[in-house]
Amino acid sequence: MALGRQNIYILLLSSVMFCLWSAVVRADVGVTMELDRNNASTSDLLTLTVRLSGSQTASQPRIQGTEAFRVSRGGTSTRMEIVNGRMSAGVDYTFHLKPLKKGTHVIGPASVEVGGRTYSSNKVTLQVSDRPVQQASSSNPIFLQATLSKDRVYREETSVLTFKLFY
Repeated sequence: MALGRQNIYILLLSSVMFCLWSAVVRADVGVTMELDRNNASTSDLLTLTVRLSGSQTASQPRIQGTEAFRVSRGGTSTRMEIVNGRMSAGVDYTFHLKPLKKGTHVIGPASVEVGGRTYSSNKVTLQVSDRPVQQASSSNPIFLQATLSKDRVYREETSVLTFKLFY
């Protein structure tokens, strides 16, 4: 079966685009790590994000300094952007951390392997205390009341919706 001339051009163009994309995407590989906050209690759940830029294919991150936490995976998100002809790509790995003991903890670096090379991230510091989380007492219930300024409202008609928080 012979390929048509147009099919050969499309195949050739696709091959060139793939090679260029692979070269550009792997150009500047970097790894960063960030926590959603720097202070927490032993009853909090934290979100740790390891952000890989410059590649979409990598090993799962290995994170040092997580012995004082219960760690669970939160998911993976990939991205590819083309802005003004410049292409960039990356992967975000999300982890949930539950502190097991109080104190100052240094988490990281996170290391990722891309194309046979290992890249490392920054370290983050977290201060964990065992202060209790305040919960609403049953003797003073909290409730929300919503009231509408009109009894009957028609489509696209303006009305005021008021929320009142009682505590």
